[in-house]
Amino acid sequence: MVKDACFNAKSPIVIGVNVTEGVLKIGTPLCIPMRDSLRIGTVQSIEVNKKPLKEARAKDGSIAIKI
Repeated sequence: MVKDACFNAKSPIVIGVNVTEGVLKIGTPLCIPMRDSLRIGTVQSIEVNKKPLKEARAKDGSIAIKI
């Protein structure tokens, strides 16, 4: 997953990302591996073009996630 933009830096965190491989699902815990696996939260929602998704794949392009 590659971060594109940050829309809200406080709770809830809302960022734009591109899924590069695999599947991103609601409830997936997210962490920063370069920071001793610092856990930043879990995926609360996923949207593409203002439409909710249950999961996102690389084919979905840029998506917004709420953490």
